[in-house]
Amino acid sequence: MFNNLPLSIIKNPAGTYSYAGSIPTVLGNEVDCTKADIMGQRWHINAAGETKTWKFPVFESLAGAYAHAVDRGITIE
Repeated sequence: MFNNLPLSIIKNPAGTYSYAGSIPTVLGNEVDCTKADIMGQRWHINAAGETKTWKFPVFESLAGAYAHAVDRGITIE
């Protein structure tokens, strides 16, 4: 449903910044999932057979979010 939205950086109500739209997994970290992740169907089984999910960082500044993307090879327009 949301596969065609461009990658964007948004300002959250708390004043922090995060990614929105079609977010490449390279911008996140694969971590152990919680019960809520499983119930919300935000989990997958990785190559090692472990149940994992993707978590994406929240940034204090717009520049920090942009730099994180560039460091991982992603350009945001």
